[in-house]
Amino acid sequence: MTGFFRLVHDHPKGLLGGPTGILLATGILLALGLLGCEPNKNTANPDAAKAAASASQTPSSAAEDPASLTLAPTAAARSLLAECLKTYRSAERYQDDARLVIQGASNLTLPMKVAWEKPNRLGLQTGSLQGLWTSTTWEAQSRGTVNPFPNQRLVRPLPARIDLDWIGDDTMGGLLVDPMTKPIQLELLLSNDLTERLASNDSILKVLEPMGFEQVRCERIAVEKQIDSQSLRWVLWIDPQSKLLRKIELPPQFYYPGATADQLSGITCSMELSDARTDEPIDWSQWQMASSSQEVQVARWVAPPPIASTPILGKVIDPIDFKDSNGAILLDTAEPKKPFQVLLWIEDQAEARALLDDLLNVRRILLEKELAPSGNILLVTSAKDASGLREKLAAWNCDLPLAVDSDDALHKAFEVRRSPAMIILDRARRVQVAEYVVTPQAIASIPELLSKLRSQQDLASRQLQQDLDNQSRFVAALHRVALDKEQTAKLPEITEFPFAMFGMRRDWKIQLDAPLVSASGVWYPQSSLNAQSVLSPNAISIATLDEDGLLQTFAVDGTKRLCAKIDPDLADGAKRLITSVDPWTHQWIAVVPEGLPRFWIAPSQPVNNAPVLATAYNTQAAETPVCHAWFPQQLSAPESQGTSSVESKLAIATSESRLMIINPINEQRLDGTFREPPVAFVPGLTTEGSIGEWDVLYNDGSLHKISNLNIASQDASRAGTLEARLDRLEVRIASGSWLWGNHGSAPSRTVEMFLGKLPSGETGILVANPAHQTLARRALCARPEQARLLGATRLKDGTLMGVATGPSRVLHLFSGDLRLIDQASLNARILGASLVTWQDDVKLLVALEREISCWSIDVPNAPEPKTNSTP
Repeated sequence: MTGFFRLVHDHPKGLLGGPTGILLATGILLALGLLGCEPNKNTANPDAAKAAASASQTPSSAAEDPASLTLAPTAAARSLLAECLKTYRSAERYQDDARLVIQGASNLTLPMKVAWEKPNRLGLQTGSLQGLWTSTTWEAQSRGTVNPFPNQRLVRPLPARIDLDWIGDDTMGGLLVDPMTKPIQLELLLSNDLTERLASNDSILKVLEPMGFEQVRCERIAVEKQIDSQSLRWVLWIDPQSKLLRKIELPPQFYYPGATADQLSGITCSMELSDARTDEPIDWSQWQMASSSQEVQVARWVAPPPIASTPILGKVIDPIDFKDSNGAILLDTAEPKKPFQVLLWIEDQAEARALLDDLLNVRRILLEKELAPSGNILLVTSAKDASGLREKLAAWNCDLPLAVDSDDALHKAFEVRRSPAMIILDRARRVQVAEYVVTPQAIASIPELLSKLRSQQDLASRQLQQDLDNQSRFVAALHRVALDKEQTAKLPEITEFPFAMFGMRRDWKIQLDAPLVSASGVWYPQSSLNAQSVLSPNAISIATLDEDGLLQTFAVDGTKRLCAKIDPDLADGAKRLITSVDPWTHQWIAVVPEGLPRFWIAPSQPVNNAPVLATAYNTQAAETPVCHAWFPQQLSAPESQGTSSVESKLAIATSESRLMIINPINEQRLDGTFREPPVAFVPGLTTEGSIGEWDVLYNDGSLHKISNLNIASQDASRAGTLEARLDRLEVRIASGSWLWGNHGSAPSRTVEMFLGKLPSGETGILVANPAHQTLARRALCARPEQARLLGATRLKDGTLMGVATGPSRVLHLFSGDLRLIDQASLNARILGASLVTWQDDVKLLVALEREISCWSIDVPNAPEPKTNSTP
């Protein structure tokens, strides 16, 4: 079951799962109140008064007299339901003025308006978003009392056909997944199997007495299901003339997952579909959205991070005394008797007893763990609550000291606006912990907090830095999804932040004499296929080109080597310079410019370690390289005796549809032609990860084999079979690296990794099998020129790891199944990076404009896969 016609815990994230759902639920449920609250006089819809009145005049389904039910043959009920749902599926146009009405201790009304015209024109106006189609895009703004995505305008490519998969895409931030924010009309209009799901064999269908709604006497059908011991009930109010729904009574479990039957009693939830009509012209001007110069156009919504710290955290408080009701000093903060003070603001309320019981338990734990000498617990209350609270403390056998804030000075000094609140103060009067929402978990954490403080951990600085890092990640995420340079110009710059899940420690850093213009990480295919492959300390890991034309290499141990030089004047005018290291012998470095009729090849280790002038190769006039790859080719004996049995050749495809294959050893050249300028060279992998053939990829996604190549691979009978593969890729591929390796253990499987365009319009990482069938995908950034796949290696446990950028200041570290992915920024543009395993560690080498650095990476365990997770 899906959407509004499934059980609550069938939802892939829980009904309000994830940060977005929780945020929306918090705002909405605070307005309504599950167990009673003050009436909500202001609603989100100007027609709220009419809606509330209409709802109040309609008898609740829970309150109906069973005697009023008229049992009809199941066939008749199914026929009426099927006719209604068929009306929605066959409608060419549909529009309404719908609203969600929830009644309990107070009333909540949210707009849920839909306009629809087949196949892809959709307008939405709900309590959480407003959206509308344009000629090429579908755009939306989030809104509401708690706006989850402020100042972000979602811009998605307009599909040829909108369906429920498109509606539930993760670019929408969950706003069209949760029932509290999703119009049920979308399922009625777009679902193909709603009749089967509502009227399945385990459903009980009843025809109820007709009733009026907004001057229409509606036929009514009750649908009852027993799922996992929960009784769910829908009541559909059908207009007998139009066969459209005028109202749907919905199970309250959809809106209050986990609530008990007693809590749900007296709560009714319904969708009122006022002015619903089909096949009438839609006035789309009524659905237009306002624009703002401050909003950023994004490919997907990004939720701002929660700020855990409070304004007072980390501040040093002026000396102040805490006194009891008689004026005796309980705490002199200038000269405290213990290093840490746990201060609890509390009011004269009976509900405080549970909190105090928890505090007494914490005091006992402090004694048991010998933490009592480190911390003192002190209660604080206002003068008006002091007398009543003292009596309650005596009655509850609570002997914790009570300070009275007679002149409100303590509240002001610690910025406490309501109780309960918790402050932990150190000997220097610095606020180390500030909790203005005190939960049982916060009280239970006091022993652990005091233990950390006693071991000289600076909790305040750590939390402030964590909030700063989270804010930096949020800014970086906005840069990733911003559509173009004009949008990124509205954002703050990306600042430095570490990986959130991966640990990272810098091993060394080398400052460069001249700024770099290009860099490339070095990929070792055997290290991606075999976790036992070992690199030597001086194995090159980064190749760089600086503005003076110097080509240099850097090893994992920090060894720097100057290997060649190109004339910088000949590279002037290039759109971008691509440095590429031969991955098969690591003996050659190519520099391929975009937009120039030439390229260079140089040895990575010149004879006698004396730098040489890189060999220049020219294409024809007005002909430029568009993609390249290094082909391994087998050497035949006796030439291979005493040397590597494989040599590398550079393949260049040009803008004039020509193929150039260069052997850098003897400068021999093989030419060929293509039907059109290709996009990329694609390896045809065997099941064991060996190369069986090379294909060329065209712009339409078709693949064509390059014949007459002596591929350096083992015999197919020993190296795995060459499986039948797609002759047309499923997605549009972005130019760049094509990497592969074995992922997992017992057994492992060969996967390939490349960059491509996702349905959202973003450029993302795609993981596929050797047949090029996509297994997983994850967005990198909206601007394709900012995304690069940089390297990969395999860990000892069999995990294949990859590294990429997108945008150029953000590093992405990910596992071969994309279950584990994390980002970091080094506060500068990343020109290249390499990922290698060395001495049992994972090393990340990064080339910035002015420095090369090496980092040790700690890899956490990947989370368990989710059956319904979005790639």
